[in-house]
This record gives sequence, structure tokens and C-alpha cells, in this order.
Amino acid sequence: MKSYYRFPIILSKGPEKGLKKGLEKALLIIQLSLPAPSLRAVLNLRGFTVATAFTASALSFGQDNSVQRTHELSEQAAEYQQQLSKLNASYNETTSEVFAALAGIQHELGDFELANQSYAEAIQSLRVSQGLNSEAQLSVMEAFNDSLYVQQNWEQLDSNLHLANYIAGKLFDAQDPRYIKSATSLAGWKITAYQTGIYRAEDDRSVQEATKIYRILIAALPETDPDFVEKKAGYLSAQGLAFYYSAQYVADLDLDKFRSQAPATGAQLQCYPLVMSADGPQPVRSACQSMDASDPEIYAAQQRAKNDTVRRHIASMRKSFADAVVILESKPAVSSRALAEAILRLGDAGLLAQDYVRANTQYAKAWKLLSLDGDSAVVREQLMGSPVRVMQGLLDNQLFDQSALNNELHGTISFDVTERGEIQNIGIQGSNVDLVSENLGVIAIKLDQSTFRPKIDEGRPVLSRLVFDVARL
Repeated sequence: MKSYYRFPIILSKGPEKGLKKGLEKALLIIQLSLPAPSLRAVLNLRGFTVATAFTASALSFGQDNSVQRTHELSEQAAEYQQQLSKLNASYNETTSEVFAALAGIQHELGDFELANQSYAEAIQSLRVSQGLNSEAQLSVMEAFNDSLYVQQNWEQLDSNLHLANYIAGKLFDAQDPRYIKSATSLAGWKITAYQTGIYRAEDDRSVQEATKIYRILIAALPETDPDFVEKKAGYLSAQGLAFYYSAQYVADLDLDKFRSQAPATGAQLQCYPLVMSADGPQPVRSACQSMDASDPEIYAAQQRAKNDTVRRHIASMRKSFADAVVILESKPAVSSRALAEAILRLGDAGLLAQDYVRANTQYAKAWKLLSLDGDSAVVREQLMGSPVRVMQGLLDNQLFDQSALNNELHGTISFDVTERGEIQNIGIQGSNVDLVSENLGVIAIKLDQSTFRPKIDEGRPVLSRLVFDVARL
């Protein structure tokens, strides 16, 4: 039986309109189905390879051979544990291999806590046998991180990604593909975790860290690289997105948590009367000294500093996307599609910042670029013929650029996207099962996490309706 449910709401975006705390809690609580892991860990230690591959599904344990499979895995785990007991708790490369293989089996069995302990032991063994920083640790940590992602153990995942990036930074220079992989994984995670609300670290590990990572990658990119222009434009665009969420992060901070450059005290001159002699009345003089005293306008000063920081991040966002356009324009053979996408993203930056005049200027520029010939018109229709989720594809090459919830939602969703990117008149069509409150709650959260560029017609944004499968949210 099909039903139709309508949301009479309007969702809008802006640096001051980050996800509300209540929605963050809902995002963490609502789980329609546990994401099934599909992991592969390969360790290259002492010249040979130990590979652990496992694919678990919630349905696989309901099949006829599930009991047999579980029994086989349990026997393998017992064998590895016997090997470990024979090693007498010694830390060497063999110990690391066995712990890593055991961790993979424990994960498939659903013993996540034991798997985490085994991965940690494998890493510790490598730190003892090969030193604090070794490439082998990165291989183990990659499998460990995949497991943590499936478990939704965000805090440990964040810590591991930082450690992996630190180790890679010690082993390789910033141009090395192995460092680039660890750096972009960390930066992509920071952005995705903040955008979805699944994990929002604070202070020096906040989403602002991603902007620093991309700055390092941009500075290290050699101009001799044959893909220099495309890579730099990609880093600049990803950095622009990081600046946008950094602005949201600062805007959402409570004032007492905001660590600004505004001084909490100010230098004031304090004077004391001095009697120059005890022999009768003398002219009174004063001795003065400079001392720090509480700034009576400290809260106003901190609020100004906070606002300035938000504005600075927004300005940096615009500059990053604008620089991406400039670098692409400098390449004579750049495709009109690649250049138009960069221009549209610059317009989307204005849309995110609610600067609609600048956004519309860039949309008109992209329209004009793709109106030169028939082939360009086809690309124009693909990019601007209907509303599109902004910044889509910027992090597609990142390790964790995937649905954080991985819920299996069904049905059809439709809504209007206004000229300013506001979502209105949301309707969902599906079975009664698809329209239970938990499903609708997840859909509402995912809509709040998304901003859509309006349809562009004759160079101007116009109101239009978008209809698509809910699973695409």
C-alpha cells in the first residue's frame, strides 16, 4: 500500500545555521540497519603477505551455512590465539601478523571489542619491533579504521587517522602519494564528520584542521606534475569546503568556548599618592604603574573577534573557490565542463554564505560559457537543467566519502528548490513501512545536511521541483 506524506517545512542554510544539537543526537540514535562491513586488510611484513578478507552481512548469518561459517571462524580464531600463546607475548613482526589476522576474524564474528584490542596489539607490536614510525603500521591501521567505521566508533577513528597522518608525515615528504593518501583521508574525514554531525572534535582537532592540511598539499604540489592544474584546483575546492564548515564550527561555538586573540584583560594605568617627607605637609605626588585589569568590554570584544573569525573563514572559502577558477582558466586546453563546474562551485560558495548576488553572477557566467555551441549546451543541461546538491563530488576520492548512516531508505521524495536554494513542500511517497517516524526523521536530517543549487535557466536561478529515489539522499 502506497502512502504520501508531506512535510510543511522550509530548510535553509547559512554559517550561523549549523545542525542543531537535537538533530545531532537524532543522527546518532536513529539506525535502521547496521552498516555491513566489506573490508580487506593486507600486511606486507618480512617479505611475505598475510591477507585477511571478510565480508559480513546482517543477512548472511540467517543463511543455512551461517552456523558452519561461524564455527570455522571460531576455530581459526582459536588457532591464532594458540600461536600467540606460543609467542609468549613477545613483540615482533610475526606477532603483529597474527594479531592483525585475528582481528579480522573477530570483526567478522561481531566481537568488535576484541577486534579493536587485537588491532591495537598488532600496532603496538610493530611499534616495538620496527620503531615508533613504520609503514607497516599504516597498513594495519587502514584495516583497523575500516573496522571502526563500520562500528561507528568515531572517536577512536579520529584518533587513528591523526596517528596515521603523523606517522606518514614522519616517513614521507608532502609530495609522496603515501603521505597524500593519509592527509586527504584525515581532511576528508574531518569535513564529512562535521557535515553529517556524526563526530565534531574541538579545538586543534576541529574541522578547521582540514584547511591546514590542504594548505600543505597545495604548497607541496610540484608545477612539473602533468596534472598540476587539475590537482591544485581540486585541493583548492576541497579547502574552500573546509573553510565553509570551519565558519560554521566557529559560529556554533559558545562564546565561553571561543578561544580568540581578544585579550581578557587590558593594560590600565593605576596611580598611588606618595608623601615625599615626614617633616610636615608636603605637596602630594603620585607613583603610577601599568597593570592588567579585567577588560570591562571583554564579552563584546570576544564576540567581535568571533564574528571576525567567521567572516575570515567565509572570505577564505570564496578565495579558495575563486583561485580554483583562476588556475583552470590558466590552462589553454581546459575543458569547458571542468571550468564550468569550478565556476558553479564558486557560485555555490555564495549560495552557502547566503550571498545571492555573487552566487547569481557566477551562475550566469557558467551559463554563458556553456552556451557557445551545441555540445556545450548538452553539458549545460546536465549541470544546470535541474537542482543539484552543491559541492557534490569534491571528496569522492576520499576514503570516508560515503553515507555515514548507510540506512536503506525506500520510496520517492520530491520537493521544490527555490531561487535561493531553499527546500520547500517536501513530499515522500512509499509504503507504510517506508513512512514510519524513524525513516522520516532520518530523511529530514539528511535534507538538513544538504544544500541544493537551484535550476539555472537563461543564466538565472528559477524555482523548480526535484523528484528522485530517497536512497540517493
